[in-house]
Amino acid sequence: MTLRVFTALTIIATAGCRSVEPPARQRLEGYTIASSYHDGLALVLDTKSRLYGCIDRDGRVAIKPQFGSAQPFSEGLAAVTPRRRAAEPHGYIGKDGEWVIRPRFDAAFPFSEGLAVVEIDGRQGFVVRAGELRIAARFDRAFAFSEGRARVVLDGMAGFIDASGARTAPPMYFKAGDYREGLAPVCTRDKCGFLNLAGETAIPLEFDDAGEFGGGIAPVRQDGAWGYIDRQGHWVVEPRFDEAHALREGLALVGEWMPRQPDKGYGAYTGAGLVYGYLNPKGEMAIPLAIRHASSFAGGLARIQVPSRGAFLCSDCYDTAYLRPDGRVVGHCRSGREFREGAAVVIADRMGQQRGFLIDPEGNRLIEFDGADLSDPLHWAERATRVLSGFIGKQGELALKPEYSSAEPFSEGLALVRMVNPKPSARLVFIDRGGKTRIELPRQASAAQSFSEGLALVTMHGVGARYAYIDRTGATRIEAPYAAAQPFSGGLAAVKTAPELGANNWGYIDGEGKMAIPPGFYQASPFVRGLAMIARVENTVLTGGAIDRTGRVVAPAFYPPDRHSDALAMIRLDGRLTGERKLIPIQTRSGFAYLDREGRVAIQNPRYGQGQEFSDGRAAVMLAGEDGRPRWGYIGEDGELVIPARYAEARPFIEGFAAVRDETGRYGYLNRDGGWAIPPGWFEQASDFQEGRALVKVNGRFGYLDGGGALAIPPRYLRASDFSEGLAAVGLARPVSR
Repeated sequence: MTLRVFTALTIIATAGCRSVEPPARQRLEGYTIASSYHDGLALVLDTKSRLYGCIDRDGRVAIKPQFGSAQPFSEGLAAVTPRRRAAEPHGYIGKDGEWVIRPRFDAAFPFSEGLAVVEIDGRQGFVVRAGELRIAARFDRAFAFSEGRARVVLDGMAGFIDASGARTAPPMYFKAGDYREGLAPVCTRDKCGFLNLAGETAIPLEFDDAGEFGGGIAPVRQDGAWGYIDRQGHWVVEPRFDEAHALREGLALVGEWMPRQPDKGYGAYTGAGLVYGYLNPKGEMAIPLAIRHASSFAGGLARIQVPSRGAFLCSDCYDTAYLRPDGRVVGHCRSGREFREGAAVVIADRMGQQRGFLIDPEGNRLIEFDGADLSDPLHWAERATRVLSGFIGKQGELALKPEYSSAEPFSEGLALVRMVNPKPSARLVFIDRGGKTRIELPRQASAAQSFSEGLALVTMHGVGARYAYIDRTGATRIEAPYAAAQPFSGGLAAVKTAPELGANNWGYIDGEGKMAIPPGFYQASPFVRGLAMIARVENTVLTGGAIDRTGRVVAPAFYPPDRHSDALAMIRLDGRLTGERKLIPIQTRSGFAYLDREGRVAIQNPRYGQGQEFSDGRAAVMLAGEDGRPRWGYIGEDGELVIPARYAEARPFIEGFAAVRDETGRYGYLNRDGGWAIPPGWFEQASDFQEGRALVKVNGRFGYLDGGGALAIPPRYLRASDFSEGLAAVGLARPVSR
């Protein structure tokens, strides 16, 4: 470790040149800064050993880097793992770097009010500083204590417990926040209100959304707009904002959608979008709505985004800066985290390179590092749990027990799984519905695709990647010495014949491995119902369209904005959609349109900015409202709107249902007439129906809805897939060996 101290230098500014940034007061070489200060210590990562330690406020190494992972200190303890190996047990150290609680947990989180969340065998509970388990690990998820209450989740539903583990509010809420000022926001499937510390309803559940209290007020949403109520549920600020956050450090972040916003000193982009400002507790605008991107105040400052210095060719590129309550901006940098204990971690330029820094509230650079890790350490703690995958049936019954490190859905009677403790000869295998191994792929196989049309694509290790297509006996049917390859679909498979980038070297082979459509495409999609999307580079311009199985372009004039665009990502040919593909959604030189199979424009409306494929006579299209805000609706095959454009997100009709997200953020399912087949609810994620079940996410766990909207399979899985051939691949926590 080398510590250098610099004297102040004169800041030179020359017209037409960027100013020379002053150096930091200290430089800590060989380290990446990984957190701001917590309990007086900041996390650092040794760039050579990749181990974590801590520095003090003077920049001295207080705890030598020796831990595989680490979280910031809280109440004098920090959760760490001894090594960098996968599935390491977690424990807690003190500020001297010595173990206070020996590593024995699958995952561990910071202490709050004398208790910390820990995970054992896939379930979460609470431990005390002495290392004893105070509240048994019986929850799917648990969160830090706040005001003597902790949020917990069972089968996807949230409730609250006290410090003894006694239930104060039953697990029945689709969404909940922490207690602040004696009240906690909760939401049933569609309505929100507040509970008191006894778990009783203090403010009726009659709002569309609700946030946490702060300064005696809380943000709530009603009739499409946000306002603020007091502790009695009375309006302090009538609903008028498009976004609102809890009051923190005397100010509340609010946002309003504006079609155009003049720059009022913060470099706000002048196009349509959300523009932010800050309210005081009386509901008065303390800082005007003039900031394009912003966060709540923390540590006396709020992160905002300002136009990027030097981004002369980009009208919408942003850097990070920090806003003081008086409206002054300090600490311009590339990106950064919030302030804590008088310092913030940022990435900034120095001598033409991006380096990590700790800065003070005036933007002065305190310590310089080789780099900065801006990821949230708690995010990695949440991902510490390893998952075992298995399969369930449509009633949630266990069909194949979780014993695989990963599993793909069944296709053509077989499922690809990765073994946890593989034999030397096989890591990837295909199993049947009874769990019996049918095909063992060789050790050299690094990846494989599910079976499609009797063949499975396998990627092999070697000098570069090489591919092969195997049949259901495991025998190689087609040697594929290509630079890239795709599974078979519609009797053909796209292959890339050479590794050169930017070349028209994609073509299609048939089931015998013969070139059916010669290479000539820059990008190529699978065939779905007789058509595939392709793109070509012609004189540095990317063009393309849809081709039939002979290679004939049947829908030309595809025109993305530049040759680097992912043309295929703009048009998705979904094999699950029913009916003959009569109309093809495509971007043309004159805008978005639907073409027929002869390449003629069948539907074109300048109001439609994007669109999806037709399914069941409906196609989702995006329109810009009078305020410039994009909304989705559905058109019929005549191109006219049949379901009004009022949704923030919309998906195709599958099995008679279309998943949509309303402007409140709730997901529901429409029927073909535009009515609610399943009313919107507080799902964090909602997928299309497959085989009578729709995958949804509630409070961080996955479950399944039936066609009536009931949770047929409770949300209890860490990961899950759609149903296929009567089974769904799901993941549960894998215990860590201790």
